[in-house]
Amino acid sequence: AADMLMHSLRILVVWEYPCSAKQGSDLLALLATIRIHLPDDHYMLTAALPANKQVLQYVDLGRAATYLDFLNLTAYDFFGSWTSRTGHHSQLYATTNKDETSGASAVSYLTAAGVPPGKILLGIPVFGRSFLHASGPGQKQKGVGGSDGAIEYAELPPDIPPPHFDDE
Repeated sequence: AADMLMHSLRILVVWEYPCSAKQGSDLLALLATIRIHLPDDHYMLTAALPANKQVLQYVDLGRAATYLDFLNLTAYDFFGSWTSRTGHHSQLYATTNKDETSGASAVSYLTAAGVPPGKILLGIPVFGRSFLHASGPGQKQKGVGGSDGAIEYAELPPDIPPPHFDDE
């Protein structure tokens, strides 16, 4: 796979985000059309989809995998200014509720839907999210810090509190 990445041109399809069965079907039609016109040995076809079952449910992921070389799973932005509770915005495992979206739950959802594990790329953020007046996940949100809650890692102050690690 690494050799394939180094010697191929890549086409990335980003559809934010299929929100109906019709849009999921349209995404599949787009992927199929692109794949038909690509020489297999020169181009890779990839798509970015969120790690969110409410969106993924509209896409026949098993069929999508037949057209794609890789599926880029955007496993971040689980919590932020748009949520009522605080939480890890790119958690690998659910922390406060087993039904929370997480990287692991999304990968499990994709594999159960027929996506081969070797085609899944887990996307991680290069920024953090900040909640004001919060000491951990699962609390009622009282506002966000940074630019709409986002803080680039390079912009973190040197006197930040020590990181919080979960048991998993």
